[in-house]
Amino acid sequence: MIGIKSLRNVIFKNIKENINKGFFIQYIHNYSTQNEISKKSKNDYILSLDEALYLSKELGIKTTTEIQRIIMRSPPFSPDTSPFVIENFFSSERQENDLEEFSEIDKKIMELETTKKEKEEDKKNQGDFCSNNIKISECENNYNDSIINKILIDNFNKKRVKTFWHDNNEWLEESEGIGTNKRSCAYVYIKRGSGIIKINDKEDLYIRWPYFYNRMDVLEPFYITNTACVFDVFIKLKGGGISGQSKAARLAVGRALLNACPHIYNELKQHDILYEDMRQKFPKMPGRKKSRAMKQWSKR
Repeated sequence: MIGIKSLRNVIFKNIKENINKGFFIQYIHNYSTQNEISKKSKNDYILSLDEALYLSKELGIKTTTEIQRIIMRSPPFSPDTSPFVIENFFSSERQENDLEEFSEIDKKIMELETTKKEKEEDKKNQGDFCSNNIKISECENNYNDSIINKILIDNFNKKRVKTFWHDNNEWLEESEGIGTNKRSCAYVYIKRGSGIIKINDKEDLYIRWPYFYNRMDVLEPFYITNTACVFDVFIKLKGGGISGQSKAARLAVGRALLNACPHIYNELKQHDILYEDMRQKFPKMPGRKKSRAMKQWSKR
């Protein structure tokens, strides 16, 4: 049998050994973590907020607020390609698929042009002195006609001089048109600009026509002729209601665009933009409730 004192001594020895081991392990752990922190502080460099923003702008990274501003400031009808328009997304896919076909068509056109040039050179070599005289006389006549046309334009129609080219067509810088529908009448004046629309010199489009389909009626001619954001539009309205005024403005805009470029007649005619609805509300007749509605008739 072991005495109580001997047991007490054995227990104290074990406790001391365990305490020394734990202290040594804790010291090693703390020393290793301090070394790692010192190494990280020497190798790694923490960027400040200004430096991080500067580098992000150089890389082209934008914040959500900046992207929202770009979306809000972008025009609703734009001929430029942008990722926010669904139709431009589909058109870009079609262009990628049709690149090979376009390249083949270009090659065929180049071959035809080379053959035509060779034939023309052969004809020129075989030409006579009479053909040269005829060409000289034709050039003189064309030159005289061009001079006469310029004189007539300068003296009689000065507005036709102010033109610009868009979508392979010549357009007038200024044009006007009149349209009617039901009891409403509209006068439209378009001028080359950036797509500003004003009604009665003050109101905006969304204030005058709160419904989306009425706005689409007014802007449909620009969408069809691919002239969105090319002209500034100034509309004057009188009489009728919202729907009648929108249809009258649609007709007036179509006529103004046709006056600016006569080559778009088929496109406007195909979508019934130049169709003038001559129907009118029948007036109230005497002895009746409305134009046709009658009071209840009793035999006795």
